[in-house]
Amino acid sequence: MNGGMGAMKHASPASGNRPVSPVDRPAGFGDTAPVAATHRLIPILAGAAFLALPLGVLAPMQLATLVSAAAVLCAILGWGAVRESAHAPHALFLPLLLLIAWMAASALWTIDVGFTLIETARFGLMALGGLILIAAARALDVRGRQAVGNWFMAGFVVGLALLAFEIATEGLLLRSAWWVIGLDKRFIFSVTYNRATSVIGVLAWPAALFFLQRKAPLVAAIALITGAFLVQDLQKWASLIALLSGAVVFGAALLSARTTARVLAAFVALLLFAAPILPRTVLAPDAVVRAYPGIAFSEYHRILIWDFAAKRIAERPVFGWGMNSARVMPGGKDTAPTDIPGRTRGTGDAPVELMPLHPHNTPLQLWLELGAPGVLLAAILIAGLLLAAARHPAGPMARAASLATITGVIAIAAMSFSMWQSWWMAVVWLAVMLLTAAAPAPGRARP
Repeated sequence: MNGGMGAMKHASPASGNRPVSPVDRPAGFGDTAPVAATHRLIPILAGAAFLALPLGVLAPMQLATLVSAAAVLCAILGWGAVRESAHAPHALFLPLLLLIAWMAASALWTIDVGFTLIETARFGLMALGGLILIAAARALDVRGRQAVGNWFMAGFVVGLALLAFEIATEGLLLRSAWWVIGLDKRFIFSVTYNRATSVIGVLAWPAALFFLQRKAPLVAAIALITGAFLVQDLQKWASLIALLSGAVVFGAALLSARTTARVLAAFVALLLFAAPILPRTVLAPDAVVRAYPGIAFSEYHRILIWDFAAKRIAERPVFGWGMNSARVMPGGKDTAPTDIPGRTRGTGDAPVELMPLHPHNTPLQLWLELGAPGVLLAAILIAGLLLAAARHPAGPMARAASLATITGVIAIAAMSFSMWQSWWMAVVWLAVMLLTAAAPAPGRARP
């Protein structure tokens, strides 16, 4: 990575000693590395690939542990290969580095220094671990990349089967595990698998790509349909929207990946910069109730959270309130009624906190915590990733799958979770690692 793990220039097999520019090697999808040192990386990456979805179903919070452990093992056992493959275009690495620096700088004006510094360090370490995994995936030879793909496909099928079993038995495995370890947290079936469906929403497209690369389009379609069916059965609409929007983007990208990437980049920019305005206009609580009188109380709570976040953003639009400050936002623990005019009160409409932990919307969270500079850096980073995905060296299917994966991440991030949660960042890094492993190995002709 330029400026990171040792900036180095590498020559491609076809270029003699000519340095390869960042344009020649899209970040996360490149190919280099001494083959002799890569064999120790294969079981590490293949194991992480296999465990990704099963762990996402049964213990999703441990996905951060999986990424961290895999990165440490890669750095220890395959450092030579990782170092040789560690490079990234400035257009991607610099926005990421500057974003982390801005997070740290926000400690100067944050409302909670401890939260800000801890979360910045956590985000930075997770980014380092993810970049190590990407470099390790780049270092793999043909055999290694095939192994990672094969083990990931097997794990994805196992994960889908586990989730189907849990749905059929109303959480038998997790209920039993909670009883054995004496977990005090109450088992609520309707919310227990929120994270599992989000993992499917992101990793379904790398799985489909590996099936397609092995000339198994029917299996790819079955995997996608099965994942969507399970998500729909659990009524996790953000994840379902991620899969459906990913399917639309996949089809569009097959026609023109570059155009699709540019349209997505423009859409993301619009979404980011319009985020503070929408909750005060078309998504204002009163406006939403008038347009959608049948809104569920949980959905109405989300609208109230966004409205509160927009008000706080207006108070500090430039610098924000500080990294990870949403959970301690002034007034955030105040409660508001969720009874909707003209509606009979129900069991789920008790007064709710205006900001329980975070805005459940990444664009709003960026504005709230990091202000305009943080939003701008995030927009540049996402645009760079989209354009890099449109140049995936494995061909049209890989470009379409990469753009569909990013679309899934954006869709879920716009409606669920905090962007800084380690398990969620781990899912994103695992997806990029898998897409990297789907690229041609050194010495292979590109499509």
